[in-house]
Amino acid sequence: TYLGSGAFQECAKLTEIVLPATVSEIGNAVFSGCTSLETIQVDENNPYYYTDDRGVLYGAYGENGLSLLAAPSKLSGHYTVPGNVVYIMSGVFWGCADLTSVTISEGVQMLYMHVFKDCTSLKTVTFPKGLMEMGYYTFENCTALETVIFEGDAPYWFDSEYFLGITATVYYPAGNETWTEEIMQNY
Repeated sequence: TYLGSGAFQECAKLTEIVLPATVSEIGNAVFSGCTSLETIQVDENNPYYYTDDRGVLYGAYGENGLSLLAAPSKLSGHYTVPGNVVYIMSGVFWGCADLTSVTISEGVQMLYMHVFKDCTSLKTVTFPKGLMEMGYYTFENCTALETVIFEGDAPYWFDSEYFLGITATVYYPAGNETWTEEIMQNY
């Protein structure tokens, strides 16, 4: 069974997701903007998807990696994205109003659009060395955002729309030549 991209996007009254063993493919942004989502469950016999101990949904990506697909809106405090994740799909943390900080481990290469949209308590995000791309509007309406830490090179696509309407301090490695004046103008 395939759940197409955006299938349940912005279903504000959706409170629970139960994925049967037959779901073998989930598109991008399927559950983004489901701001009342409390629980994500996956049948234990599903070989492609699972949730962690905080209810965050992961799926297979290639032979050795994972995609981070969705998080319940009640996710709060600090969250660490594990190092075996390659992609963070669109709107994963959209509406997680009590999420305060996120550390993205080495291994993540790309964030799609609106990853942290409406995370109104989010103060700090740390990105790993290997991050290559970020989607637009990454921090849309993250009104409490104070600190963004990049541990490595500037993402290939670095644009002012990541921080649209947000004032935050961005840290990056001293002497790193990928953080050019041109890139910083976009911030």
